[in-house]
Amino acid sequence: MPAFSRSRSHAARAAVALLAALAACSSSARDASVAPEADLVLLNGRVYTLTWPEPGRDGRPNAAAPFDSATGWRHDATAVAVQEGRIIYVGSDSGARAIAAASAQVVDLGGQTLLPGLVDAHTHVAELGQSLDRVNLTGVATEEEAVARIASRAAVTPKGEWILGYGWDEGAWANRYPDKRLLSARVPDHPV
Repeated sequence: MPAFSRSRSHAARAAVALLAALAACSSSARDASVAPEADLVLLNGRVYTLTWPEPGRDGRPNAAAPFDSATGWRHDATAVAVQEGRIIYVGSDSGARAIAAASAQVVDLGGQTLLPGLVDAHTHVAELGQSLDRVNLTGVATEEEAVARIASRAAVTPKGEWILGYGWDEGAWANRYPDKRLLSARVPDHPV
């Protein structure tokens, strides 16, 4: 069996190379008649395949997901085996070792997390989610239009709850900044 590679740079390069491919993972070989031989084996990781069913409409994880309300999320594999750039196995360390070629590169992930291809050039994912709960004021040209959008949100928001907005460009409103009078008159029951 090949020796473990302790190099973090090897682990990082291997993990990055596999991120995009992990989404197509399979726990068995493509051709059962030929014993697979992995040329790259990643061991001792926290592998989240994300292959479990979608959550319910209420946002609760599906019963088949690796989630427990008492302990939270857990990984669903510890190892990945690759043959010629294709993932041929996702599962336990012993399962991956069993199909490793004698010349395979073996990388100890040291408990690091491995996820499927979450490739992102540059986004603000948390802010994207938050924007769905906020009033979009991007491109609003007048105080009246901004207050109308906020009042529309207030109509479907319980009294006393905050209403948050985003996208207002104060530079575009120079010399005609709004004050709180119109907003307070139209939305008296919410902090904004």
